[in-house]
Amino acid sequence: MYTDWGRGKLLAGYVLAILTMGLPQYHLLAQSTISTGSIMDTVTDASGAAVQGVRVVITRRSTAQVVTVTTNSVGAYNSGALIPGDYSVQLSVAGFRMVSSSATVLVGNVATMNGTFGEGFSSTQG
Repeated sequence: MYTDWGRGKLLAGYVLAILTMGLPQYHLLAQSTISTGSIMDTVTDASGAAVQGVRVVITRRSTAQVVTVTTNSVGAYNSGALIPGDYSVQLSVAGFRMVSSSATVLVGNVATMNGTFGEGFSSTQG
């Protein structure tokens, strides 16, 4: 009924149909929805020098959920993914008074705060 050439053509048609039907599914898997934001900043002292080892406590005001991170060697921190909302941010490290601030996290955005241990918040020693 079919010649060898006809069978090859029929098989190629089936393969093409199967591959074409599978493409939309892979396309849907590649999509993602961003529903979080984050808080990140660099903490410095009054002279502008980075402050390493600062404990950063980030608290979501509506739920009291707490995320705690520590600044790295260049004074930077990143909260990671946070649910949008209002947060309080507290910075503390030995030798300085605690600094408190607030931040609003929006979907897909990075919130920052002025993480400076300034003159009013400088060293508690001496």
